Amino acid sequence: MPVSAALESRAEGASSSAPVASVTLVNRKQPALSQGVFPGLPADLHGIRRCFPDLWADFLRAHFRNHQHVAVFFGVDERTARDWLSGRHGVNSAPVIFALRSIPGAVAELLEAA
Repeated sequence: MPVSAALESRAEGASSSAPVASVTLVNRKQPALSQGVFPGLPADLHGIRRCFPDLWADFLRAHFRNHQHVAVFFGVDERTARDWLSGRHGVNSAPVIFALRSIPGAVAELLEAA
């Protein structure tokens, strides 16, 4: 018997002033559902992680001349800048936050691409 049904059957025998708890078990085979602005939509974080290196590379190519320009702006070595521009490697949150704060329109551009 599911937990919610057991609690409801117990609550039927209790006085009407007693609070009734309802618990819903999560089916682990279903994708996690977002709880924020769009409840009920699947949260595909793995998909975002898979495609973000390419999104980041497209963003960098749109705003920077070459890997040296990227390296100087973000304070990374040239190899990291080349890897970002090629989409070979993703990026951690600090450079993304720096770009969002420093480049006008970056928030909308990255969010629309995702």
